[in-house]
Amino acid sequence: WSVNANLSLGGGGGKCEFDQGLGSFEALYAGNIYRQIYQGVIQQVTQQVTTAMPGATPEQISQVVAEQAPIVMENTYQGYSLDSYMKGRQYYFGLSLGATYKFMDNLAGFIGLRGVYATCNYNGYVQDVNYYLGGNKINAQSDLALNCDQTGFGVTPIIGIDYKINKHWNIAAKYEAETKLLLKNKSEMNNFAKQQVNEGNATLKQFEDGKKVESNIPGILNVGVMYSPIDQVRLMGGWHYYFDKAAKQYNNKQNLIDKNTQEFSAGAEWDCCKWVTVSASWQNTRYGLSDAYMNDLSFNCSNNMVGAGVRVHATSRLSIDLGYMHTFYKDKEVTTQTAAGPKTDRYSRKNRVLGVGVNVEF
Repeated sequence: WSVNANLSLGGGGGKCEFDQGLGSFEALYAGNIYRQIYQGVIQQVTQQVTTAMPGATPEQISQVVAEQAPIVMENTYQGYSLDSYMKGRQYYFGLSLGATYKFMDNLAGFIGLRGVYATCNYNGYVQDVNYYLGGNKINAQSDLALNCDQTGFGVTPIIGIDYKINKHWNIAAKYEAETKLLLKNKSEMNNFAKQQVNEGNATLKQFEDGKKVESNIPGILNVGVMYSPIDQVRLMGGWHYYFDKAAKQYNNKQNLIDKNTQEFSAGAEWDCCKWVTVSASWQNTRYGLSDAYMNDLSFNCSNNMVGAGVRVHATSRLSIDLGYMHTFYKDKEVTTQTAAGPKTDRYSRKNRVLGVGVNVEF
């Protein structure tokens, strides 16, 4: 028997800041302003056409209005401006406890549990909202403010198996079950934001004070193989499968996933001398997210990741690791219809990581 424990950040993605805000919150204003002004233009044009064509039928009037209203709107409405800001934080702390039993010299099994504590925060505003009609600046008087803390706790059962076929081959597999996770909101909103929540706005509804938001962590199946042709060289390959479609999300967002995520990885280590080990790796991640799933609050892009590292064996019990990783993301464009016509959003990421580690054996 052997036992182990691990404390780490298992997910969440860290924190980020958007000096110009997020499009999801700006869209609350852009669409409403356009619709309100366009409705006023339609009423104005309808009245003018009715006066100019007293004998026209309702169908004839509607046809003329449909032709004239967009022209009047284009000449009348000169857009909007606003000041927007958003920052967010997500940390999922995991404490794992487990035990391994050695059935035979070359076969062992593992069972364990991970407790996951999630802490998130979203804090931002939209203010100084103005729109422009006929050269006039008009204040919308509808500032938005939001500060939402989310916390939750879940448990992940884990099982694993490791089989060393011979001194050259090793194969292992691990399954982490789905983690049921409810995030409870503690939110502060101004009156306009509360009004949007009461009217059922999907973007702000998930931040409603006291609401419990489903954010389950999907189950994961990992399979890995290692081949060592000589003692100094180790070649590795892996396959990871995420059961995304089965993990329930807020507003059943998991139903917008076309297919589950898969990852394929490969790596190599070489003890080039007594003091130095060098390594290189590659991973391909394939997300199956539909266009409807993507939004600026939560999105992922398929990618290829490459890494390189070196381990310096300073003493027989102390070694130092240096590593670099670069991710090449595949941008995704999504076109949606709005009140003002079609708009295209481009989702992209950049990621470069430098790592330093120290290993001590007691």
